[in-house]
Amino acid sequence: MDAVRDSIFYTGVGFIRRHISSPVAVYVAKGLNVRAHERRVAREVAGLFPEEFRKTPDGQELEKAVLGQPLYVGDVLPDFEVLTTDLKRVKLSGLLRKGHYTLVELWASWCGPCRADIPHLKETYERYHGKGFDMVSISIDDTDAWLKAVKEEGMAWTQVCGANGKSYDKECMKLFGTNGVPSCVLVDAEGRVVSTNARGGWLNEKLAKLFQE
Repeated sequence: MDAVRDSIFYTGVGFIRRHISSPVAVYVAKGLNVRAHERRVAREVAGLFPEEFRKTPDGQELEKAVLGQPLYVGDVLPDFEVLTTDLKRVKLSGLLRKGHYTLVELWASWCGPCRADIPHLKETYERYHGKGFDMVSISIDDTDAWLKAVKEEGMAWTQVCGANGKSYDKECMKLFGTNGVPSCVLVDAEGRVVSTNARGGWLNEKLAKLFQE
């Protein structure tokens, strides 16, 4: 699946190169999943278009779509305040253990796919935690619904709630550059993003490679 996803991305880049004067090239560029790559790749995509075009309103809109994502692979994970289960405000950075790979998940108690994924996350955590893998789940719920769900699900890893904003308008959603949950980001031992799509089989495949299984 990773190979297919990369193939789609670079097929789009190839189309842009061959049809740079076509308005379809702009449409293709806007649809590329640039956040799954490093910022330099996004800059390369934007740089395919002539400078005079990039100064136009359409060109500026394109640059915003390609270069204006809050989070790309290789970026340091953004830091922000979260609430612990005893409702204390702490920084997310203080919850990431140095030297460990960490899955940072955005979720909500009312999100069916989020709740359905918890058994898989439990299995993954149990399998890799002893090898240097951690998890932090960040809820976008109100605190009462979040604490109720945490108690019901019995998740062994770190549970926090976004401290600023409400639901989809929470600060964490904006800094992650996502408009839906569940959304999962995998960071490396230095806190840099390894994957912006670390769910399900993609997560397991990535961890199997990282821990040389």
